[in-house]
Amino acid sequence: MTSHLLAELDGAIALPFCPFHLQQRGSEGLLWDPGQSDVVKAALPALRSLPERGDLDCDVSELEAQAALALMQAPVIETAAIFGGYLLRHFGHFCHESLSRLWWLGEGDQQNPASQAICRGLRGQGLDVYFFMPTWLDSGKDLLPYMREILAGLGLAEGRIRIITEPLVFSRLLVPAQLWGFDLDAQAIDQRFGCDSRAMMRSLFAGFQRCSPADQPVLIGGGAPAGKVFVTRSGLSATLWRPIGDGWLDEVLRDAGYLVFRPERFSIQRQIDVFAAARELVFIDGSSMYLLWFTRLQSDVRITIILRRRQGAWMITKVRDLMPINLPIRWQVINEVIGEDLTSANDWESHNLLDLGAIARQLLAPRPLRASAQAQQALGRNLQELPPNWARSPRPESLRF
Repeated sequence: MTSHLLAELDGAIALPFCPFHLQQRGSEGLLWDPGQSDVVKAALPALRSLPERGDLDCDVSELEAQAALALMQAPVIETAAIFGGYLLRHFGHFCHESLSRLWWLGEGDQQNPASQAICRGLRGQGLDVYFFMPTWLDSGKDLLPYMREILAGLGLAEGRIRIITEPLVFSRLLVPAQLWGFDLDAQAIDQRFGCDSRAMMRSLFAGFQRCSPADQPVLIGGGAPAGKVFVTRSGLSATLWRPIGDGWLDEVLRDAGYLVFRPERFSIQRQIDVFAAARELVFIDGSSMYLLWFTRLQSDVRITIILRRRQGAWMITKVRDLMPINLPIRWQVINEVIGEDLTSANDWESHNLLDLGAIARQLLAPRPLRASAQAQQALGRNLQELPPNWARSPRPESLRF
């Protein structure tokens, strides 16, 4: 079964507590090959390019010492196993990065019979899958509910998932190639592994299966089906880089007949159901967009993305790259960012200023914009939630709400 897409290792050692830096990101957890007396390069996490050995920055002497101790003391996994990569405890990064070695749960590239054979072979063996879970937002080493639900929907039952929390020695470890990543060049990946990497990932997501009974249809206030959905960030903490005054937009769109949907309150399956039923979806750019990969959308659905930071255009491109190629989608991107880095120099922390009036007029055209008293009250509440340094930040001439 060995190919460019799948490496096989005998005697590999998993060292979960080895810190390292690679392509400007710190992480922990490395595989060591005693036969080569070196790390397993094929198992390194790729961010912007497939890593070279020289890209890895770690304490080699400490790594060798941990590997020598593990050979003498670590438990041995006698049965064959699969390396699943790195589970990141952040919803967006989990969807975007942590699933990149699980392509074999799909059917493979239809134009590449060898990839399909590998997928069938790995699925048919029912092997346990071992993951590193590096410290991310916290030091937890357990599956979060959304991880459990997404992995189960993709065909990986919780009983087969193993988080590596101690050094282990694997008698036989299969290492699938990483076919997707934070900002990997898909063409370079395709050339390296001889397949259509995006087709492989689309096949994985297309196989997502419901793991719970269907919920009742989502209704808007008057009892009509929720054909128009605004996926808001206003239910998140004020510290989680929400646009300034986003509650105002909630009220304006609610008055216009949109279901204002706070995804963090619902299961993964419920979110997918809401997206699948909609004829029009409006997002403020963020992690919730990644569930579009798992959703069987309506034909000719309209998807509008409101940028909350100009860098969000990169994320939209990544989302679109893995959408089904035969599904007609009417995409629209609204860029009305008029102030960035107002409460933090880090784009992922700052409360940015958007021209909400211009956004609403684009969404509601040709109908006139009418902001209710509730919308103005929501705006006032949002402004009060801003951190104290907002008052000292350079501010645009007008909020233009």
